Amino acid sequence: MPMDDPDFGKKLRELQSAVGFRFPANDFSNGSLARLLETTVETMSRKKTGRRRVTEHDWSKLTNYFDLAHFGFDPTMFAHPLAQFRQAMVEIGRKAQAEAKPNKARQDLIDLALKSRGRRLRIEPSRSSVRGGGIGAEPVQDDLLVLRINDQVRVKVPVPRDGFLFLLNDDNTDITCLMPSHYAPRLTVAAGEVSIPTTDEFPTFPVGGPPGKNYRIYALWFDRRPPVAVAGHEGIDQPPRDLEAGEFIELVEWAVQASSRADAVMIAVGDYDVRE
Repeated sequence: MPMDDPDFGKKLRELQSAVGFRFPANDFSNGSLARLLETTVETMSRKKTGRRRVTEHDWSKLTNYFDLAHFGFDPTMFAHPLAQFRQAMVEIGRKAQAEAKPNKARQDLIDLALKSRGRRLRIEPSRSSVRGGGIGAEPVQDDLLVLRINDQVRVKVPVPRDGFLFLLNDDNTDITCLMPSHYAPRLTVAAGEVSIPTTDEFPTFPVGGPPGKNYRIYALWFDRRPPVAVAGHEGIDQPPRDLEAGEFIELVEWAVQASSRADAVMIAVGDYDVRE
């Protein structure tokens, strides 16, 4: 459904407003767009002003490159009137920003971990789950621990003083709260190395999946109990649950705020890989 679209240039500006923060600014230049659409800079300029037809191939290229389908966008929506297209971009912009905030929070945790003198937690496979060469016996780059589905592990976290500890598992999509949960219902911990799970009923964490991904565990220690939503689940008998983006962001923001006080917060991290 090729069409002459005098608003095509305006639509590209709306597209940049919605998702431009996720891409280099140069990706929206005439030259870069021309290369993406496999045309010349002159033709690209003409397409923007309706003097050269815009094709379904162009729409698909733009949709794929800027990952618009991820936000529910269909390439044919480029054919919509400008006002309708603009509204679609506003909604996509909201979704993109909502996704970006947890990613910024992840980076904030890494930055805090570096300030914590690079403290790392330990992920220890249970001896009962050893098979063949042993759990984690397949080293990969940077000595990344390799685990298998249904392996059993414990997490060891060094904490500087008595305080309050949260444990989160990150598959780069969902943030799952391991502590507090029925594996470790209480947030209070004593100085030294804390071994999690903390209950006899659930002595180890089973390794889930999916396989073929890298995972990260964050431990957040505070010298004071933070007044955050996640802390409200302390003492509740429930399995680990995926946090809402707002819960995760609130917890990290409190950690950033607490870092302004000396020795008030400590972040430790540990990475692992899951295979079948």
